[in-house]
Parts: sequence; C-alpha cells; structure tokens
Amino acid sequence: MCLLLLISYPSGNVAILISYVKEFQFTYIVLQDNLSYEMQACFANQGFAVCYHRNGKIWLNLDLCLGSYFDRKGVRKKHWNWWDKSSHIHVPPFQPIYIQLNVYIQVKIEAQDQIFLTFTNNHDCLQLNVGAKLKPKDPDMLKFLRRPASSGQLVGSEILLIRRLSASMQNLLKELCRVPPEETKYFYFLVSDMYDHVHRRQKMRIRSIQR
Repeated sequence: MCLLLLISYPSGNVAILISYVKEFQFTYIVLQDNLSYEMQACFANQGFAVCYHRNGKIWLNLDLCLGSYFDRKGVRKKHWNWWDKSSHIHVPPFQPIYIQLNVYIQVKIEAQDQIFLTFTNNHDCLQLNVGAKLKPKDPDMLKFLRRPASSGQLVGSEILLIRRLSASMQNLLKELCRVPPEETKYFYFLVSDMYDHVHRRQKMRIRSIQR
C-alpha cells in the first residue's frame, strides 16, 4: 500500500511531500519553492532527519542517537546524544533549536519525539510532529546508545554517506514528481526506493553503535 500527500506553496509548487508505504513508516520531505525539486529537508519517523542550508551545506543531522547542528560553512556548532542528558545544556531537550527553512516552513526541535514541522501561509497554519518516540527492546543497548559523541573524522565520513544517500533520493524525487499519481504501480516502486535509502542509513547506524 502506498499513500502520498502533497502540500503546496502558494505558487503551486510542491512544498512538503508526505509518503506512507508500510505500517507506521512515514517520510516527510520539504522541497524548495521551484521546479528543480531540490530537497531542503527530510524527516523519517524512525528517528532520522537532515536539513540543508540554501547553499547545500548540511544544517541539521539527526539519527537514532545523535544530533548535530551546523552553520552555513558546514562547521558543527552543536552536538548531543538523545540518550545522554547529563552533559548537554544548550541543546534539546533543554533548549530547543529553530530552523527557518524558507518563508513558509519552520522546524522546531524540542526533543526526539517532539520535532515540529510548521507550514504557514498568511493566516493558515499546518503543524506536523515529525519526531520519533523510540525505545530499545533490549535494556542492555542503553549503554551503547549513551556513548559519547563521535570524533570529527567519523562525523565527516557520516556526512559523505548522507550526501550520497541524499543525491540518490534527489534523483528519485525528480522522477517521483513527474509521475502522475494514477500510475500507482510505478509510483509505489519509487516511494519504496526512497524508504530503502532511509532504512539503509538506519542499518548502518545500528551496526556502528554495536561495534
């Protein structure tokens, strides 16, 4: 089963693409207000998210354990572990982070399960909670989840991975936006491919935690 919801800018261009393929698996993708279908942000309810500055540099990166916030030059300014609240003060959940993606769309990060994507047009406002409420099945996993933040070198390799996956998703997005919704079979395969990219990143992250 494949469901898709499109939220449009006043210009008629797609602003937010919400897709659902399997039970409890949603993806929210924010596009720029033009016909290039450039992705500004992507949120998956499995705990992963990425936002981009207009120059293409990563602005925010979230995964199962960690969160990182970058400036326009790509320099990391904030870094935290969702599972370790003992060493962070100026980051969620103690201090929210606001990101104004464009004139109409804002992101507010309060906690891992409280990430709000807000679309505003004049007096109309739509707010979506795109966060993830995660709980490890095995309590022994907590000691791995609470490990301190990784070194800059590891973060750099992770950024390269994000860029490769994002480039693949970008190509899928362009193809997806050109497919008439009535062509449901082909449409389903494209959205499924997008989920495969998200899940691939999820599996890589879990393997790195367990090492």
